[in-house]
Amino acid sequence: MVLFLAAGCIQPQVKREQTPPAQQGPAPSTGPVIPPVAPKSPPAPAATNMEFSLWEGPLYSLQYPSNWEVQLLGDLVAFVSPAENAGDFRENVNVFAAALPPEAADTSAAQLFANSFESLQASIEDFRLVEADDQTQLGNEPGVKVAYSGTSKGVPLQFQQRVMVKDGTAYSLTYSGEKTKYGAMAPIIEAMAQSFKLTESTAPQVVGKWVSYGETVFYDSGEREWPDPSNTPPLELKTDRSWTQGDAQSAQGTWDVQAIEEKDWARWNTRLAGASRKIILYGGEAALADGPIEEAGNRVDALWLLYRAGPPAISRPGQVQIKFVRSAS
Repeated sequence: MVLFLAAGCIQPQVKREQTPPAQQGPAPSTGPVIPPVAPKSPPAPAATNMEFSLWEGPLYSLQYPSNWEVQLLGDLVAFVSPAENAGDFRENVNVFAAALPPEAADTSAAQLFANSFESLQASIEDFRLVEADDQTQLGNEPGVKVAYSGTSKGVPLQFQQRVMVKDGTAYSLTYSGEKTKYGAMAPIIEAMAQSFKLTESTAPQVVGKWVSYGETVFYDSGEREWPDPSNTPPLELKTDRSWTQGDAQSAQGTWDVQAIEEKDWARWNTRLAGASRKIILYGGEAALADGPIEEAGNRVDALWLLYRAGPPAISRPGQVQIKFVRSAS
Protein backbone atom coordinates (compact mmCIF):
# COMPACT_ATOMS: atom_id res chain seq x y z
CA MET A 1 0.00 0.00 0.00
CA VAL A 2 1.10 3.58 -0.58
CA LEU A 3 1.81 5.20 2.75
CA PHE A 4 0.11 8.15 4.35
CA LEU A 5 -3.01 8.79 2.31
CA ALA A 6 -4.76 11.89 3.59
CA ALA A 7 -7.69 9.90 4.93
CA GLY A 8 -5.49 8.05 7.38
CA CYS A 9 -2.79 10.45 8.49
CA ILE A 10 -1.81 11.13 12.08
CA GLN A 11 -2.44 14.87 12.25
CA PRO A 12 -1.74 17.16 15.24
CA GLN A 13 -4.51 19.57 16.14
CA VAL A 14 -3.39 22.98 14.92
CA LYS A 15 -5.35 26.18 15.37
CA ARG A 16 -6.04 27.57 11.91
CA GLU A 17 -6.59 31.30 11.57
CA GLN A 18 -6.74 33.72 8.69
CA THR A 19 -3.21 35.03 8.28
CA PRO A 20 -1.92 37.82 6.06
CA PRO A 21 -0.70 36.62 2.67
CA ALA A 22 3.05 36.15 2.48
CA GLN A 23 5.30 35.13 -0.37
CA GLN A 24 6.40 31.52 -0.16
CA GLY A 25 9.43 29.95 -1.78
CA PRO A 26 9.78 31.15 -5.39
CA ALA A 27 9.26 28.60 -8.11
CA PRO A 28 12.47 26.83 -9.23
CA SER A 29 13.72 27.20 -12.78
CA THR A 30 16.67 28.68 -14.57
CA GLY A 31 16.98 32.34 -15.42
CA PRO A 32 18.83 35.62 -14.95
CA VAL A 33 20.56 36.78 -11.84
CA ILE A 34 18.92 39.01 -9.27
CA PRO A 35 17.77 42.32 -10.83
CA PRO A 36 19.61 45.59 -10.08
CA VAL A 37 18.02 47.76 -7.40
CA ALA A 38 18.67 50.67 -5.10
CA PRO A 39 21.72 50.68 -2.79
CA LYS A 40 21.60 48.26 0.10
CA SER A 41 20.69 49.52 3.54
CA PRO A 42 22.97 48.72 6.50
CA PRO A 43 22.11 45.58 8.48
CA ALA A 44 19.66 46.06 11.30
CA PRO A 45 20.90 45.64 14.87
CA ALA A 46 19.91 42.58 16.85
CA ALA A 47 16.60 42.81 18.68
CA THR A 48 16.84 43.85 22.32
CA ASN A 49 14.55 43.92 25.36
CA MET A 50 12.36 41.15 23.98
CA GLU A 51 11.99 37.56 25.13
CA PHE A 52 12.46 34.91 22.45
CA SER A 53 11.47 31.24 22.30
CA LEU A 54 13.02 28.42 20.26
CA TRP A 55 11.04 26.68 17.53
CA GLU A 56 12.49 23.39 16.27
CA GLY A 57 11.37 21.46 13.20
CA PRO A 58 12.73 18.48 11.28
CA LEU A 59 14.76 20.66 8.88
CA TYR A 60 15.54 23.86 10.75
CA SER A 61 15.17 25.82 13.97
CA LEU A 62 14.92 29.51 14.79
CA GLN A 63 14.01 31.86 17.61
CA TYR A 64 10.86 33.98 17.58
CA PRO A 65 9.25 36.51 19.96
CA SER A 66 7.68 34.58 22.81
CA ASN A 67 4.39 36.48 22.62
CA TRP A 68 3.91 35.66 18.92
CA GLU A 69 1.58 32.89 17.80
CA VAL A 70 2.95 29.87 15.88
CA GLN A 71 0.75 28.47 13.11
CA LEU A 72 1.53 25.35 11.06
CA LEU A 73 0.13 25.73 7.55
CA GLY A 74 1.21 22.70 5.53
CA ASP A 75 4.84 23.17 4.49
CA LEU A 76 4.84 26.69 5.94
CA VAL A 77 5.37 27.81 9.54
CA ALA A 78 3.92 31.24 10.38
CA PHE A 79 5.03 33.33 13.35
CA VAL A 80 2.30 35.95 13.86
CA SER A 81 2.45 39.03 16.10
CA PRO A 82 -0.38 39.75 18.55
CA ALA A 83 -3.09 42.12 17.32
CA GLU A 84 -2.94 45.58 18.88
CA ASN A 85 -6.48 46.49 17.81
CA ALA A 86 -9.36 44.67 16.16
CA GLY A 87 -8.88 44.54 12.40
CA ASP A 88 -5.14 45.28 12.55
CA PHE A 89 -2.79 43.72 10.01
CA ARG A 90 -0.76 41.30 12.15
CA GLU A 91 2.94 41.43 11.32
CA ASN A 92 4.26 37.96 10.59
CA VAL A 93 7.32 35.98 9.55
CA ASN A 94 6.69 32.90 7.43
CA VAL A 95 9.29 30.17 6.91
CA PHE A 96 8.95 27.78 4.00
CA ALA A 97 11.11 24.84 2.88
CA ALA A 98 10.66 22.85 -0.32
CA ALA A 99 12.74 20.23 -2.11
CA LEU A 100 13.61 21.35 -5.63
CA PRO A 101 12.98 18.99 -8.54
CA PRO A 102 16.10 17.14 -9.72
CA GLU A 103 16.45 19.30 -12.84
CA ALA A 104 16.55 22.45 -10.68
CA ALA A 105 18.60 21.15 -7.75
CA ASP A 106 21.59 23.33 -8.69
CA THR A 107 19.55 26.53 -8.99
CA SER A 108 20.97 29.37 -6.88
CA ALA A 109 18.95 31.51 -4.49
CA ALA A 110 19.49 34.54 -6.75
CA GLN A 111 18.13 32.63 -9.73
CA LEU A 112 15.09 31.49 -7.76
CA PHE A 113 14.19 35.06 -6.89
CA ALA A 114 14.91 36.38 -10.38
CA ASN A 115 12.73 33.68 -11.93
CA SER A 116 9.80 34.62 -9.68
CA PHE A 117 10.26 38.38 -10.03
CA GLU A 118 7.55 38.94 -12.66
CA SER A 119 4.94 36.88 -10.80
CA LEU A 120 5.84 38.74 -7.60
CA GLN A 121 5.25 42.07 -9.34
CA ALA A 122 1.91 40.87 -10.68
CA SER A 123 0.66 39.49 -7.35
CA ILE A 124 1.29 42.60 -5.21
CA GLU A 125 -0.52 45.87 -5.86
CA ASP A 126 1.78 48.91 -6.25
CA PHE A 127 4.82 46.62 -6.11
CA ARG A 128 8.17 48.36 -5.72
CA LEU A 129 11.52 46.63 -5.20
CA VAL A 130 13.33 48.52 -2.45
CA GLU A 131 16.49 46.49 -1.87
CA ALA A 132 18.30 43.39 -3.10
CA ASP A 133 21.39 41.88 -1.52
CA ASP A 134 22.95 38.76 -3.02
CA GLN A 135 25.75 38.68 -0.44
CA THR A 136 23.68 37.82 2.62
CA GLN A 137 23.33 34.54 4.54
CA LEU A 138 20.57 32.42 6.00
CA GLY A 139 21.47 29.52 8.25
CA ASN A 140 25.19 30.23 7.66
CA GLU A 141 24.62 29.51 3.97
CA PRO A 142 24.89 32.06 1.13
CA GLY A 143 21.59 33.48 0.00
CA VAL A 144 19.76 36.61 -1.08
CA LYS A 145 17.77 39.23 0.82
CA VAL A 146 15.18 41.38 -0.91
CA ALA A 147 12.84 44.07 0.40
CA TYR A 148 9.79 45.28 -1.48
CA SER A 149 6.65 47.28 -0.78
CA GLY A 150 3.06 47.23 -1.95
CA THR A 151 -0.51 47.73 -0.79
CA SER A 152 -3.35 45.44 0.27
CA LYS A 153 -6.90 46.80 0.64
CA GLY A 154 -5.42 50.28 0.67
CA VAL A 155 -2.93 49.53 3.47
CA PRO A 156 0.75 50.21 2.59
CA LEU A 157 2.81 47.10 3.34
CA GLN A 158 6.51 46.30 3.53
CA PHE A 159 8.01 42.87 2.89
CA GLN A 160 11.44 41.36 3.42
CA GLN A 161 12.38 37.96 2.06
CA ARG A 162 15.52 35.86 2.46
CA VAL A 163 16.09 32.82 0.26
CA MET A 164 18.75 30.12 0.55
CA VAL A 165 19.34 26.80 -1.21
CA LYS A 166 21.12 23.87 0.46
CA ASP A 167 21.42 20.30 -0.84
CA GLY A 168 18.57 20.70 -3.30
CA THR A 169 16.14 22.26 -0.81
CA ALA A 170 15.05 25.91 -0.96
CA TYR A 171 14.41 27.80 2.28
CA SER A 172 12.52 31.09 2.42
CA LEU A 173 12.03 33.44 5.40
CA THR A 174 9.53 36.21 4.62
CA TYR A 175 8.34 39.15 6.72
CA SER A 176 5.04 40.94 5.99
CA GLY A 177 3.79 44.01 7.86
CA GLU A 178 2.52 47.56 7.72
CA LYS A 179 5.02 49.92 6.13
CA THR A 180 4.91 52.37 9.05
CA LYS A 181 6.06 49.62 11.45
CA TYR A 182 8.96 48.30 9.35
CA GLY A 183 11.64 50.32 11.16
CA ALA A 184 10.56 49.02 14.55
CA MET A 185 10.24 45.46 13.27
CA ALA A 186 13.62 45.36 11.47
CA PRO A 187 15.61 44.29 14.58
CA ILE A 188 13.16 41.45 15.23
CA ILE A 189 13.38 40.26 11.63
CA GLU A 190 17.17 40.37 11.81
CA ALA A 191 17.26 38.45 15.10
CA MET A 192 15.00 35.72 13.71
CA ALA A 193 17.04 35.45 10.50
CA GLN A 194 20.32 35.29 12.41
CA SER A 195 18.96 32.54 14.68
CA PHE A 196 17.86 30.36 11.74
CA LYS A 197 19.84 27.10 11.73
CA LEU A 198 19.61 23.97 9.61
CA THR A 199 19.15 20.76 11.58
CA GLU A 200 21.86 18.22 10.92
CA SER A 201 20.96 14.55 10.75
CA THR A 202 21.83 12.55 13.85
CA ALA A 203 21.11 9.25 12.13
CA PRO A 204 23.09 8.78 8.91
CA GLN A 205 22.58 5.02 9.31
CA VAL A 206 18.96 5.26 8.15
CA VAL A 207 19.77 7.01 4.86
CA GLY A 208 19.05 4.83 1.83
CA LYS A 209 16.31 2.75 0.23
CA TRP A 210 13.98 0.56 2.28
CA VAL A 211 11.40 -2.03 1.22
CA SER A 212 8.41 -3.47 3.05
CA TYR A 213 9.17 -6.81 4.73
CA GLY A 214 5.88 -7.35 6.52
CA GLU A 215 2.64 -5.49 7.15
CA THR A 216 -0.20 -5.83 9.62
CA VAL A 217 -3.44 -3.87 9.90
CA PHE A 218 -4.96 -3.84 13.40
CA TYR A 219 -8.59 -2.83 12.97
CA ASP A 220 -10.32 -1.01 15.82
CA SER A 221 -12.98 -3.74 15.75
CA GLY A 222 -10.36 -6.31 16.81
CA GLU A 223 -9.68 -8.10 13.53
CA ARG A 224 -6.29 -8.23 11.82
CA GLU A 225 -5.21 -8.31 8.20
CA TRP A 226 -1.84 -8.99 6.56
CA PRO A 227 -1.51 -7.11 3.23
CA ASP A 228 0.99 -8.25 0.62
CA PRO A 229 4.18 -6.22 1.32
CA SER A 230 5.18 -6.37 -2.35
CA ASN A 231 2.37 -3.90 -3.10
CA THR A 232 4.01 -1.19 -0.98
CA PRO A 233 6.43 1.01 -2.99
CA PRO A 234 10.02 1.37 -1.72
CA LEU A 235 10.78 4.14 0.74
CA GLU A 236 13.88 6.30 0.26
CA LEU A 237 15.40 8.41 3.04
CA LYS A 238 17.81 11.01 1.65
CA THR A 239 20.77 12.82 3.18
CA ASP A 240 18.98 16.19 2.91
CA ARG A 241 16.38 14.86 5.39
CA SER A 242 13.74 14.40 2.70
CA TRP A 243 11.90 11.16 1.88
CA THR A 244 10.02 9.86 -1.12
CA GLN A 245 8.01 6.73 -1.76
CA GLY A 246 7.53 5.11 -5.14
CA ASP A 247 8.71 6.06 -8.60
CA ALA A 248 6.00 8.69 -9.01
CA GLN A 249 7.08 10.31 -5.73
CA SER A 250 3.44 11.05 -4.96
CA ALA A 251 4.27 10.62 -1.28
CA GLN A 252 7.11 12.77 0.01
CA GLY A 253 8.20 14.95 2.90
CA THR A 254 10.96 15.18 5.50
CA TRP A 255 12.20 12.72 8.12
CA ASP A 256 13.74 12.90 11.57
CA VAL A 257 15.07 10.55 14.26
CA GLN A 258 14.28 11.19 17.92
CA ALA A 259 14.45 9.39 21.25
CA ILE A 260 11.47 7.19 22.09
CA GLU A 261 9.33 8.42 24.97
CA GLU A 262 7.14 6.23 27.16
CA LYS A 263 4.03 7.85 25.70
CA ASP A 264 5.10 6.60 22.26
CA TRP A 265 4.80 2.98 23.36
CA ALA A 266 1.36 3.71 24.79
CA ARG A 267 0.26 5.38 21.56
CA TRP A 268 1.60 2.55 19.40
CA ASN A 269 0.17 -0.08 21.78
CA THR A 270 3.25 -2.24 21.21
CA ARG A 271 6.88 -2.58 22.31
CA LEU A 272 10.14 -3.53 20.60
CA ALA A 273 12.82 -4.85 22.94
CA GLY A 274 15.97 -2.74 22.98
CA ALA A 275 14.62 0.08 20.79
CA SER A 276 15.50 3.57 22.01
CA ARG A 277 15.00 5.73 18.91
CA LYS A 278 12.11 6.33 16.53
CA ILE A 279 11.88 7.36 12.89
CA ILE A 280 9.36 10.10 12.05
CA LEU A 281 8.07 10.90 8.57
CA TYR A 282 6.61 14.36 8.09
CA GLY A 283 4.38 15.79 5.37
CA GLY A 284 4.87 19.51 5.73
CA GLU A 285 5.21 20.08 9.47
CA ALA A 286 2.72 17.36 10.44
CA ALA A 287 3.89 13.90 11.50
CA LEU A 288 2.38 11.33 9.15
CA ALA A 289 3.87 8.14 10.61
CA ASP A 290 6.49 7.07 13.12
CA GLY A 291 7.80 3.96 14.80
CA PRO A 292 10.74 2.32 16.57
CA ILE A 293 14.11 1.71 14.92
CA GLU A 294 15.47 -1.83 15.16
CA GLU A 295 19.24 -1.49 15.53
CA ALA A 296 22.35 -3.10 16.96
CA GLY A 297 25.29 -0.82 17.68
CA ASN A 298 25.80 1.41 14.65
CA ARG A 299 23.80 -0.91 12.38
CA VAL A 300 20.14 -0.26 11.61
CA ASP A 301 18.34 -3.49 10.70
CA ALA A 302 14.75 -2.32 10.27
CA LEU A 303 12.43 0.67 10.47
CA TRP A 304 8.92 0.26 11.84
CA LEU A 305 6.28 2.75 10.72
CA LEU A 306 2.87 2.94 12.37
CA TYR A 307 0.00 5.24 11.48
CA ARG A 308 -3.76 5.53 11.73
CA ALA A 309 -5.78 4.91 8.57
CA GLY A 310 -9.29 4.39 7.33
CA PRO A 311 -11.27 4.15 4.08
CA PRO A 312 -10.28 4.22 1.28
CA ALA A 313 -6.71 3.28 2.31
CA ILE A 314 -8.06 0.34 4.34
CA SER A 315 -11.58 -1.04 4.67
CA ARG A 316 -12.29 0.47 8.10
CA PRO A 317 -10.49 2.47 10.82
CA GLY A 318 -7.39 0.93 12.33
CA GLN A 319 -3.63 1.11 12.78
CA VAL A 320 -1.25 0.14 9.99
CA GLN A 321 2.12 -1.32 11.01
CA ILE A 322 4.87 -1.81 8.41
CA LYS A 323 8.36 -3.20 8.88
CA PHE A 324 10.90 -1.85 6.37
CA VAL A 325 14.27 -3.50 5.71
CA ARG A 326 17.12 -2.30 3.51
CA SER A 327 16.69 -2.72 -0.21
CA ALA A 328 19.17 -5.05 -1.87
CA SER A 329 19.32 -2.77 -4.93
